[in-house]
Amino acid sequence: TAYALANALGRCTAEVLQRLRAGEPQLSPLPEGTPFAGVCGALAGPLDALPDSLQPIDSRNNRIAKLVLDELQGPLREAIDRWGAQRVGIAVGSSTGSMDEAERAFASHRETGELPIGFDFQLQLGMETLLTTIRAITGIAGPATMVSTACSSSGKTFATAGRWLN
Repeated sequence: TAYALANALGRCTAEVLQRLRAGEPQLSPLPEGTPFAGVCGALAGPLDALPDSLQPIDSRNNRIAKLVLDELQGPLREAIDRWGAQRVGIAVGSSTGSMDEAERAFASHRETGELPIGFDFQLQLGMETLLTTIRAITGIAGPATMVSTACSSSGKTFATAGRWLN
């Protein structure tokens, strides 16, 4: 009954839909240091940090989730009020998790021989941290699943959620 979008086309649903309808591509050069040529789509601009209680799992991926969830606060609150937090579920897909943090950490390791202080492979790269972030921000306490199947993650996530409703 509700959805929110944030991607290379925009930071909120209205921006994404406007640019999509106008046919405005938002591709940009690959990040500096990428060893090959190409373009990519990336969400532009800084992202708000996660709350202090989630700092051990703070990552770009989880910050994007928070950005999207901020737009869905009203509908999520209505669902929890109507059904109860135990009966609202989370089905989410991500093909990369927090891979960018891991890549920076491993680049640092190549240069210095050590991982950056505070980097925890399990906490910052584990796919379940996205579910932890969503639960903490929303208060949802029902079933939760993380789908990670490369480019098909979003499609499989919708299929999973659909099966839950049948």
